[in-house]
Amino acid sequence: MIQTQLNLNLEKPDKILCFYINNTSYIQIVRLTNIAKSKYERVVFPKERFFFEADLDAQLEIYMCEMDKKILSAILPCDRIQVNEENSVLKSGKESALAHICL
Repeated sequence: MIQTQLNLNLEKPDKILCFYINNTSYIQIVRLTNIAKSKYERVVFPKERFFFEADLDAQLEIYMCEMDKKILSAILPCDRIQVNEENSVLKSGKESALAHICL
């Protein structure tokens, strides 16, 4: 299983650590929105999981890829997929409830 990360520099108080798993059998494109002065978009393969840093009010847009189209399938507020001590893959070594977001 692939696991990746993005900018885990959490020294800025307005940033949060988030976690997402593509729990589908489809390739997805995810895009962070509501972020100032930057743009983030990446391909997420089936069963791939990754950590990323985001602004507290950012949103993760999830697009399913079908044929030659991107279809918006979900918008997740980043504060909903934030890693915390009660629900942490890093702390427990187990998959969290967040790992079961199914689109």
